[in-house]
Amino acid sequence: MNDRLKVSFVENRPTTVLPAKKSRRQEIQASMERLWLRNPDQFNPERDCLQRQRIQRTLEALKNRMQLEGKRAVDLGCAAGTFSRLLRDAGAKVDAVDVATNALERLKESDMHDITAIHDCLPTTKLDDNAYDIIVCTELISYLHPNEYRLLFAELARLIKADGIMVFSTALDTETEDPIDRLVMLAETEFIVDQWILSYHSLYLKLCHFFEAPGNFVKASQDKELRQQELYSRRSLSRRWFQLNSSAVMATAWRLIACITSPLGRMVRQSQWIMDRLEKICRCISSQSGISQAIFVGRRRPLNFPLPPDKIPKEVKHKREVWE
Repeated sequence: MNDRLKVSFVENRPTTVLPAKKSRRQEIQASMERLWLRNPDQFNPERDCLQRQRIQRTLEALKNRMQLEGKRAVDLGCAAGTFSRLLRDAGAKVDAVDVATNALERLKESDMHDITAIHDCLPTTKLDDNAYDIIVCTELISYLHPNEYRLLFAELARLIKADGIMVFSTALDTETEDPIDRLVMLAETEFIVDQWILSYHSLYLKLCHFFEAPGNFVKASQDKELRQQELYSRRSLSRRWFQLNSSAVMATAWRLIACITSPLGRMVRQSQWIMDRLEKICRCISSQSGISQAIFVGRRRPLNFPLPPDKIPKEVKHKREVWE
């Protein structure tokens, strides 16, 4: 069943379901390994201006809350280690965690000083309790099933120290009803949020998708698995529209159009100027529907809430039993 009411969003979400005898960990690893083999660039946080802005805003939010020098940090879903190295360069000792061996191989191709590669899998890991001053969990939740979102936040709360901080980010599904409200409620189950950083890029993304659509039709016509994933992620009229235009007959016409639109799409993806102007417009004309990205910095919610003296329950003195 196609459930569009998801808080998070990611392109090319894995849809393959392995046989029941396979564990959830094996299922997640197989899906992520396949995505890395098909298109490793989708995990590159410097691939376009939108992702570069996210990295910059995430690092600034983290540095504004804590001095990183000498701290122990974990980068969950580290991919090739771009953010892990930013943390290391700021003075932290970093555990870089990913479920995909292809990701960890890319990570180890560069300098590993003060970085430890760990092969593990969320929503539950084998990492130690209360082990980290800093937890980084960016653009990861979208690859999990919605039923695992609460498990993820419980795991993050288990890993962080009492005085530690966590920085979390995800793209939001703009077709979901009130996605930011849903994310706020989810985050506050385990964390006290100190800061929210919201990006209004829905107009910018629509422009990118407009120019990229002809090329996507052509790719889908040549790749049956990609076509099935695209059809699975769409609803009713949108599904039929994509099915028609990704057919072999229509792909011939779209291939000519893509020769013009694809370069324009790449130019828009790399244009900081266009992105910034469209974000200002989107902030003015859109409410929550224009929010495409959310970053928050938070602290673990304490389990014991201090009570004022007049609210502390007092032991009731009982009469002595007759046999005492």
